[in-house]
Amino acid sequence: MTVTLAAWCLPLAASLILFAWALLTPASGTWDFAPVFRLAGAVVGSLVAWLVWALLR
Repeated sequence: MTVTLAAWCLPLAASLILFAWALLTPASGTWDFAPVFRLAGAVVGSLVAWLVWALLR
């Protein structure tokens, strides 16, 4: 099976967008768990994107 660059673009783009959202979203004035939840959501979303990609390949 040949894996082309186009095949990697969608899950890679989804991962980059999710991690950019998690890391570049400004934190609120008081410390809370929102950044941790955003990072956890980005990790889960990235894993789901790669899982869907692997299942569809």
